[in-house]
Amino acid sequence: MGINEFSQQGGCSQTPSNTDSWKITINGETKTFSWTDQDCSVSNDEKQLLDLRTYIQQIVNGKDAYKALPEAEGGCINVIKLTGTIVE
Repeated sequence: MGINEFSQQGGCSQTPSNTDSWKITINGETKTFSWTDQDCSVSNDEKQLLDLRTYIQQIVNGKDAYKALPEAEGGCINVIKLTGTIVE
């Protein structure tokens, strides 16, 4: 299954759930995809992206600038923009 071909499967529904939308550009090529675990199942690729998001969030949470922000009010939305160069 390709990274932008995640399937949505039925069977159950959970709240709260994770929903991610990713836009990744590498070497000028952009891929956009999204997934949710609202239907109680995720593929291995989706699980790896959730693990990556959690890892990035832990890094951000440890930064002094993030700790200095006021407490959030209302719902939760995370927007993280990463830029960099991949060296092979």
